[in-house]
Amino acid sequence: MLACSGLLLSLYYVPSEKEAFRSVVMITDEVTLGWVIRGLHKWAATLFIISTILHTIRVFVSKAYHPPRDLNWMVGVLTFVLVMFFGLYGIPAALGPEGLLATEVGRRWHGACPSSVII
Repeated sequence: MLACSGLLLSLYYVPSEKEAFRSVVMITDEVTLGWVIRGLHKWAATLFIISTILHTIRVFVSKAYHPPRDLNWMVGVLTFVLVMFFGLYGIPAALGPEGLLATEVGRRWHGACPSSVII
């Protein structure tokens, strides 16, 4: 669902600082069923992030990260980081101008981390 709706949205989305919000408004208001595709994408992304967090908590609580499944845990942590990264940088498209603040906070946090912490 997320990949299909993202692919459809990418046909009309313009990823530039000046045109991004305008393209989101155009998708929502002018494209046939654009508001439905955008809503599906937003809710699918939200549910994906929530399910990833719940799954990570479940694996941690049940101690399913011990050998012989430690490699699965490492892949899961990388997947978790990727999902959080996509969630953080997908916010501007979902929220418009207000989302720029969230992205700026994320960029400042990323710049403040020592290089040993960043994977």
